[in-house]
Amino acid sequence: MSYYFTAEIKGSHYPNQVLYLNALATLPKVEIIFGKYKLKEVTCNVAACDFGGSRRFWVPEEKRTDVQISLRMVCDAWENASDRLILVSGDSDLVPGVNMVKEVSPDKEVIVHVPARHPQTGCCGGVSRRIR
Repeated sequence: MSYYFTAEIKGSHYPNQVLYLNALATLPKVEIIFGKYKLKEVTCNVAACDFGGSRRFWVPEEKRTDVQISLRMVCDAWENASDRLILVSGDSDLVPGVNMVKEVSPDKEVIVHVPARHPQTGCCGGVSRRIR
């Protein structure tokens, strides 16, 4: 089984997300698990910014997704649902979940892939690593 963790986005990219999630939903071995977004107030700290208005603004922050990923990994390891767990994420909040998987199931193969995009070309790349 593969799991795809996301949160429903708002705005102009919403139709693209719906199209993608509908395509994923046709795959019998893929389960989509939703988190949510919460607005978070942040302050602009760019010294060169000459905007005369408020330097505080709201940005969406994805919530629950990292916790749900960690819980699913640990549960799958505990229930021996697979021989291998593959995590594709650059979120360091998932490190405790990966460590717990190795603690409850030391022989379980865990592969972590951190995706990356080249800032100028947009080409995908990244780094994969087996966690022992």
